[in-house]
Amino acid sequence: MLQKILSFFNSNSNTATIRKTESEKKANTPDEKMSAWLSHPMEYGKPPVSTREIEKGFFQFPFMNNEKMPYSLIEYKMSNDSLPEIGFVSPISCWSFMNVFDFSKLDSTGLSDSMFPNHDTFSLKELTTAYLGKMVLTFRSALRIPDENKGNEKEIVQNIFGSKSSHSQILEATCLFGFIFYVSEIREDNGAHVYMTGVAVDGQYDVLGLFSAQKPIASVALLFSIGKFFNTAE
Repeated sequence: MLQKILSFFNSNSNTATIRKTESEKKANTPDEKMSAWLSHPMEYGKPPVSTREIEKGFFQFPFMNNEKMPYSLIEYKMSNDSLPEIGFVSPISCWSFMNVFDFSKLDSTGLSDSMFPNHDTFSLKELTTAYLGKMVLTFRSALRIPDENKGNEKEIVQNIFGSKSSHSQILEATCLFGFIFYVSEIREDNGAHVYMTGVAVDGQYDVLGLFSAQKPIASVALLFSIGKFFNTAE
């Protein structure tokens, strides 16, 4: 599956440079970049009262020649009495789920090594992966690659599931570079629900993440699957 996407990205037509805004050009540190992004009228429209870098690392995407790129997670507060939120800063862009995501419920212990992690929220590592998924979409937008969604992505994935389809419901599905990324709610025989995210192509699907107990934010889980699939740094 990975070979298919590598062949697509090994093209000179897919190496356009990401353009930065004027505010991003003036900002130097990750904290400053996050603050400038939050100050944009389309976001909070004002800078946070406090920021601090809580994690940093590197990521790689095949469509960027697998060049290692740095990222930082910035914890910030918009007021002294507000709950802290966490944003993502990279050379591509800044982003935050802002108050859509309940950062207070993050699992600080990290993602279990088990294929079936028994947790009901996102770990910090999974949140980072979801942010990487957003970076993939940002890069696609900068390259002006047309939206590949045809409107029947959910039906396509449901048909691939086949006999399991009576116990599952596709919550989210989007097409990206010929791959369909999805989030599915699986109802088990004992009444338990498992939320599965993954990628489907050529009549097959792979599972990239599982969340149990409580229903995750489907859009965040979808970005998680995109980030996990494209990040080659791990």
